[in-house]
Amino acid sequence: NIKLAIETISPIILRYPNNIRARETLAEVFYKEEKFENSIAEYRYILEQNSKYLPAYIQLGWVYYRQGKFQMATAWTKRGLKLGSSSPQLNSLATMNLGLYAWLNDDYAAAKKWYRKALEGGSEIILNAILKDLNDTSLLFPDQIEAAFFSGWVYVEADQKNMAIPHLNQFLSLAAESDLSNEARGMLGQKILPIDKNSTDSKDTSSSSRKIPKNMILVPSGFFIMGSNDHGEDESPEHKTYLDSYYIDRYEVSANDFASFLNDVDNVQGYYLDNKFGTLFFNGKFQPRKGFANHPINNV
Repeated sequence: NIKLAIETISPIILRYPNNIRARETLAEVFYKEEKFENSIAEYRYILEQNSKYLPAYIQLGWVYYRQGKFQMATAWTKRGLKLGSSSPQLNSLATMNLGLYAWLNDDYAAAKKWYRKALEGGSEIILNAILKDLNDTSLLFPDQIEAAFFSGWVYVEADQKNMAIPHLNQFLSLAAESDLSNEARGMLGQKILPIDKNSTDSKDTSSSSRKIPKNMILVPSGFFIMGSNDHGEDESPEHKTYLDSYYIDRYEVSANDFASFLNDVDNVQGYYLDNKFGTLFFNGKFQPRKGFANHPINNV
C-alpha cells in the first residue's frame, strides 16, 4: 500500500535526495494512488536535478493528462522532446502521447500528424499501445467521443479497415454533423453530407479556428520564468511555470474610462486610494489626476 511504499522509499530520499530512481518510484506510487499533485511535484524535482531526463517529461505530461489538463500534457511532452536525451523507444512513446493530447485539445490535424509519425515503422506494438490509450481515454473521459473516431482512423492507417468499421460506426452514432463525421463516412464508403458551418454543434474550437473577440488579442500558451532569486523572499524562488492561452484587451483601460465606470456603479471601494502614484483621486466622485486622463488605470 501507499503508506508502506512511502515508508520504504523516504529513508532513501532523505539520505540521497538527488536519487532519481527513488524519486521516480515515489512519483509512480503517488500516481497509482491518484495523488497527482504529489506525483507532479516529484517529477518536477527530478527535472530540476536533470533537465535532460526525458522519461520524467513524458510521465509528467501523462499525469497532467490524467488530470484532464491536456494543454499542460502537450507542453511538457514537447518540452521533453526538445530538451531531453532521446532514444527511439522514448521518442515513439512521446509521439503517440502527443497524438492523443492533440485531439483532446481539438487539434485533429496535429493528432493525425503525431499518430502517423508514431506508426511510421509499422510496429504492431505501437499500434496496440495507441489503441489501448484510446480505449482507456474513452473510459476516463466518456464525453470525448472522438476516441472512437481515432480508433477507427488508426486502424485504417494500419491497413486494417475491417477492424476500423465498428469504431467508426460507434462514432457516427454519437457525433453531431461535422467535418470529422464526414471523414468517418468517407472511410466507411458512405455518402458525404453537407455541413452547416454555422452549426453550434461543431466542436472545432482549436486556436486556429476561434473567432477573436473585437478589440482583443489572443495571448498564446507557453512557459515563462516567474519570480526572482534576487529580490526578496516574497519573489523567491525563480521558477518556470506555464499559462494556458487567454484573451486580453488590445487597448488598456484609461484612467478617465475607469473613473466613469466606478462612478456609474457607485463603488467607492473599487479603487485603492492610498497610493500617491495612483492615476485617480476621489472628491465626491472619482476623477483622473490632472494630465492622467488618457493614461492607463493602475492600483485596481
